[in-house]
Amino acid sequence: MENDGEKGDWRLMRQDTHGTPYFVRGDLSEAFASKLAKEFNDKGHKQFYWAEKQDTKLGPHVKI
Repeated sequence: MENDGEKGDWRLMRQDTHGTPYFVRGDLSEAFASKLAKEFNDKGHKQFYWAEKQDTKLGPHVKI
């Protein structure tokens, strides 16, 4: 997974089959985070992936 060259304040998240959310990758552009989420979801994983805005003061790992 290479970054598209854009840094940003979006992150990629994953929800497992038990409903627990996990941080996957942060500091991405909105377009790249959304692209990654779509690519993972299109593979048919049992987990669900999504892009969300991260709090720039708290960093990508902190849930807002």
